[in-house]
Amino acid sequence: MNKRGYILFFILILCISLIKIGYARDIGVSPPRIAINFEPGLKQTFNFKFTGDIGSEYEIFVEGDLSPYIALSKEKIYGPDVVAVHLELPNSIDPPGPHKLQVGIREIPPEGPGIMIVGDVRANLVVFVPYPGKYLETEFSTSDARYGEFSDFNLKVISRGEEDLTASINIEVYDSQDNLVNKMDLGEHFIKSQEIKEFNEKFDTIGFRAGEYKAVAIVSYDGKEVIKEDKFKIGELIIKIVGHSDNFVRGIINRLDIEIESLWNDPIEEVYAEILIPNYNIRFKTPFETVTGFSRTNLTGYFDPTPIDKDVFFGSITVYYADKEMRKLVNFKMKKEVDYGKYLMIGGIILVLILIIILIYVTLLKKEADKDLKKKKRAKRR
Repeated sequence: MNKRGYILFFILILCISLIKIGYARDIGVSPPRIAINFEPGLKQTFNFKFTGDIGSEYEIFVEGDLSPYIALSKEKIYGPDVVAVHLELPNSIDPPGPHKLQVGIREIPPEGPGIMIVGDVRANLVVFVPYPGKYLETEFSTSDARYGEFSDFNLKVISRGEEDLTASINIEVYDSQDNLVNKMDLGEHFIKSQEIKEFNEKFDTIGFRAGEYKAVAIVSYDGKEVIKEDKFKIGELIIKIVGHSDNFVRGIINRLDIEIESLWNDPIEEVYAEILIPNYNIRFKTPFETVTGFSRTNLTGYFDPTPIDKDVFFGSITVYYADKEMRKLVNFKMKKEVDYGKYLMIGGIILVLILIIILIYVTLLKKEADKDLKKKKRAKRR
């Protein structure tokens, strides 16, 4: 580097040292969400706990269509602190439905030159304004269960209307082919305006095959229906490694078949295997396959075993499916190589022995024939 280059380099270092790079610190707010029902002229105070670095300056802000009805106990804090948010609602709010307020915190950049990356964190304060007349919303969830155990059904029925109502509640269960396999009648229930009723039901899995099911919650009221559905599984989503091909040959690309068995009722897509032979740093995968319910299939891969110098070698097979995996440790075998020279030598020896035996036999036969011929000649002379 020449003299001019050194000068430019030191000027760059000096500039960097003079610029203060800022960054957003860890900030947070708790609770992250509060939901209330609208009441005309409601006055209520909520405490939000904000976190931040001690000595840093933070701004507390409010956003949303109801922000004019909010008053903060503090608009700035200097580290972890609690801020009271006072809400004073008017006599009416339009339109009906959820109105979201956001109470947030953001760091105020310090004065002076530099680059400051500023983020913010917000909590939601939701005010539900009731709809005219009768109006229902529902929340519905299920849980997976092993065969013989119970799947938990949780249903929340929320009255969002101005009027009370009576609702009829049913839960229907369908298999993977959309066949109705069970129905649960939860009866009729009176629900007041803005009331939340929760139903916790247990679905007995005895008598149902392993697989994926769908539960549908149907809430009927005033000639209307609110339908929510959720999927759940019965049994265990398991694929077993049943067997694998063996006896590989060096010097060529070999086929490896892995036989797997599904213990699941429904098809499982994108199933594949990864084979690892760690002592020789050999790793390869099979293509994706779809495994039908309660069936066996082969996953097929190809590899070159030429580097392997032992007749028996260690490896592992891992089958991946539906965010799960099944691993099996195995011993593979190599076909014993045929020593054709040895067999050729043995065959030659056997052939020579056979020829010697034949030669001896022919010689003996010739001697016997010569003896008979001499006897005949002697007899003629007499």
